[in-house]
Amino acid sequence: MSFPNAKRLLFLIIVLLASSVFAQSVSAEASIPQQDQTPLAPLSSPQTPPAQPRYISGFGLDNTYTIFYEDRKVDPSCPANSYGYRIYFNQTSTGPFGFAPTSTATNICDSHFKVKNWPIKIGGTTYAYRGWGAGTYSSVHNFYVSNDLIHWTLEAAFTFPNPYDDQILYGFHDIIQLNGHYMGFAESAGGHTYIVSSLTGDQNWTVAARIGGSAGTDGPLNLSFTSAGPIPTGDFLLMQVGGQIVYGKLMVPGNHSGTYLATNRAAAQAATPAAAEIAFLNPADWTWADGSTGLPTAASRVLTSTLPGGHDVHEVWTIPSSNPFSDNVILYIADYASIGGGSGIGCAARNAQCLVDTTPPMVKSISLLTSYSSDTSISNLTVTFSKDVYDPPGNTNVDDVTNPDNYLVVEASQDGTFQTASCAGGPAGDDTKVTVTGVTYNSATDTSTVNFATALPMGRYRLFVCGTTSIMDLDGNLLAGNGTTSGTDYTLDFEDLPSSDGGGVINGLSILPNTGFSQNTVTILPQQPADKVYSATDLNLEIPSLNLNLSIVGVPQSNEGWDVSWLGNNAGWLNGTAFPTWAGNSIITGHVWNADNTPGVFLNLKDLKYGDQIKVHAFGQIYIYEVRENRTVWPDQTDIVFQHETLPYLTLLTCEDYRIPWGTYSVRRMVRAVLVKTLSASS
Repeated sequence: MSFPNAKRLLFLIIVLLASSVFAQSVSAEASIPQQDQTPLAPLSSPQTPPAQPRYISGFGLDNTYTIFYEDRKVDPSCPANSYGYRIYFNQTSTGPFGFAPTSTATNICDSHFKVKNWPIKIGGTTYAYRGWGAGTYSSVHNFYVSNDLIHWTLEAAFTFPNPYDDQILYGFHDIIQLNGHYMGFAESAGGHTYIVSSLTGDQNWTVAARIGGSAGTDGPLNLSFTSAGPIPTGDFLLMQVGGQIVYGKLMVPGNHSGTYLATNRAAAQAATPAAAEIAFLNPADWTWADGSTGLPTAASRVLTSTLPGGHDVHEVWTIPSSNPFSDNVILYIADYASIGGGSGIGCAARNAQCLVDTTPPMVKSISLLTSYSSDTSISNLTVTFSKDVYDPPGNTNVDDVTNPDNYLVVEASQDGTFQTASCAGGPAGDDTKVTVTGVTYNSATDTSTVNFATALPMGRYRLFVCGTTSIMDLDGNLLAGNGTTSGTDYTLDFEDLPSSDGGGVINGLSILPNTGFSQNTVTILPQQPADKVYSATDLNLEIPSLNLNLSIVGVPQSNEGWDVSWLGNNAGWLNGTAFPTWAGNSIITGHVWNADNTPGVFLNLKDLKYGDQIKVHAFGQIYIYEVRENRTVWPDQTDIVFQHETLPYLTLLTCEDYRIPWGTYSVRRMVRAVLVKTLSASS
């Protein structure tokens, strides 16, 4: 398709105009694909109820920026002589997915509202922000100033003196600074796009050129001059002009004709901003996604969407970066109706910044042990999450990690059982709620500190870290307290007991069993005496993270304790402690090093972490325990290993720290786990 001579002449005039005003030259371009990574729905609307956003604008740098838009739901509180669309803004310091769930309303009800953080002094008062809007369906536009982004003062109403045959009704689509001058793109009633300029960047503007469009058919700057023009809904072009990085501004009307308008990311970074501006406006210089150049005459030059069904893009706003060669993030307003959505904010980037993280946060660790003596006062606890979670200013938001309501602690009823089942259900039965006075959060470590009104008295307690009411991450994923399902609570039972219940010596035992043989030698074992023969059980011990599945045998107790010499590759339950799966403290031992000079089954017991599972297979059931403590003890610290428990606990025990000169192990490794649930072996 040939480009009409009148159009060629028009673009030549634009190039000559910019060259004479800014004394710059036009440079060649090289394109970098900007891949559309938007999910199958718009970003969560930053307003409740959901907004119908249009005409995005704003300012900022890197991942911290402020975004403005008009909500196309008519606001009855807007003046009768306005469009009726309230202007809202939202801010983020964590990138395109860090917006608050509710935007802030301004006192403006204009359309095409554009905002810049360019200070201006008027009548002795300096204002931090400027704004321009189209107040009504007329040629009159508004210039505003503000110092707080919410309250805007109408400084002047103005028109664009226009030498052409139609009026500029819809105001700006963008405004940029070029070497101390201000340039804008404005839309007229006839569907034309105008380049307008100003020396002051306020209400004083002149028309420099009209660059495309025709009334009722093509829309602003139609490239192919047919309704089947390019459909730039998927890939965005980032261009390098004369060594300077520029980005494209996009507007696509309903007939899918389109225009890319380039601006400099920051005037101070560009030595030749005017050249960059004009070079990109000339469609004859474009480079398309398939590498071809020139006017869009071939079907291969259509930029297609990566979304099934596509999305009709209305306008885009590119987030500037402090590094002119870093990857850009583009936010755009689009209609998602073709894929079952509505009007919303989309995101595109050359890297993964716009990909939605759907992994829910989990509880990584709790500072609580599962039991304490009454000598220990429990006045707070810490919760470490698997990722950064939502912590907006204040602590009243229902999803805020510092909201005390997102941590429920109850004391068991008099019979020692719990009736409370979830945060959403709240305290139930005779359970007594513990008052949480405040929560602080450290985003550097993803850890919250939960403080109680008073130190907890003796009793049994259940902690809920709330996923049902609920804590969420920065992408809106609710806590997976059960480790898999988003929107579930994390629970931990613990108890504060009298000192006398802390355990002690069993039948005079003062030294813990020796569960390791000398290394680098083979130990010849004697025949196992009849009074020390192990009893068979129908129990198996499984530790998934260590890839262990062991038979459990019963080790009889004598006056000297338990002799575990003949365990081999079995696990040994120490008779006299609670039978595994029953309430109480069940001690199970295993060798760290075998008599035949091979590693024992409990060699890697030290690698178990808080929350790791330990399973006991018994009686057609699977008893699932979770690790709560992993530490070393001295061989004579029997009171710690054999401490009394009212809940079903497993204590795994082996030797550690082999000392070559003496051929002995200096300490014992102890892993304690509590029963958390029981499953049928057939399920």
